[in-house]
Amino acid sequence: VAWLYAGLDLGLSFALEVGAITPETKAERMAHGWKVLTTLALRQGAVVNTQRAAARFLDALESLMDTHEVFVVYKDDMPGSDPKPGQKFVGWYDEDYYYLLPSALYIKIHKECNGAGVSFTFKPEAVWADLRRLGLTVCQAGRHQNTVRVGSGLQSEVKRVVQLKKEAIKVRDEA
Repeated sequence: VAWLYAGLDLGLSFALEVGAITPETKAERMAHGWKVLTTLALRQGAVVNTQRAAARFLDALESLMDTHEVFVVYKDDMPGSDPKPGQKFVGWYDEDYYYLLPSALYIKIHKECNGAGVSFTFKPEAVWADLRRLGLTVCQAGRHQNTVRVGSGLQSEVKRVVQLKKEAIKVRDEA
């Protein structure tokens, strides 16, 4: 946008110098040009944001959770041994976060998207890094994933997870 605006300024300055336009006309066209360029930039930015790794991943995750193709259980519980047919266990949740098994979830999303003809070409590291850049995950310094203790009592285990803020997606039914 800055380069285009600078080009507009140079062109209009030349037109002013040779007497083709008045200073008022230059000012009007510069103001109008700025409006047009910023409007187009905002539209393009919105398109780009829908195609970023985190947005595509979160859309797919929300869809899979809404349709019950993946499921999570409360953090103090362990998953049952018999999920419903077609369901995939992908992690745990509490009041504020999802604790997602990165490999299981990524493989499910990749498989479902590509199977539905919606290309999901992002590498797992790109997805986790984009989620982190957007402030949607909680990570230990220098790492994309955290460890968390899940389950209670003797069934308690330490798992490597992606700790995703629940506000990142809107799911109608968690369990």
